[in-house]
Amino acid sequence: IAQSFMVDATGGIFVSSIDLFFKTKSTTLPVVVELRTMINGYPTTEVIPFGQVSVAAADINVSDDATTATTFTFPSPVYLQAGVEYCLVLKTDSSAYATYTARLGDTVIGSDRTVSKQPATGVLFKSANDSTWTPEQMEDLKFNLKKAVFDTSTSGTLTLANKALPTRALPANSLRT
Repeated sequence: IAQSFMVDATGGIFVSSIDLFFKTKSTTLPVVVELRTMINGYPTTEVIPFGQVSVAAADINVSDDATTATTFTFPSPVYLQAGVEYCLVLKTDSSAYATYTARLGDTVIGSDRTVSKQPATGVLFKSANDSTWTPEQMEDLKFNLKKAVFDTSTSGTLTLANKALPTRALPANSLRT
């Protein structure tokens, strides 16, 4: 499945992790989360640099009331531009996984309230082959996108050093300009 979203923060954001909410899980197979680009309102296969993370089945949290999250932390903060539509894609080879979504007109879990408006500005997509995507206009994935916050009031030092290499003689006329 995929969930589209728009970055509306001036200057863009750096995403550090995503919280997802699962009802059921596999006992053996992992879940892979990818941040991808969108073209013409549909997910592409282009993964944003550093935008892929896999979590083992043993580390996936489940709950009956959609309150327990599983955090997918990216290997490095992922930059997303302002005003650009992106999507997060959940991939697994197991049909045992079930995630929580909000569907317009359904009842909110644990209450008597009805979902009366879309909780997110994006669209949920479903795919059987990670290539052909079907939009679900009335449904959105439950997720928390966490952005990095940087402390710019402190300074740092970066030291670069060359690795020691042995010297060697160059053959005659080995340099050209």
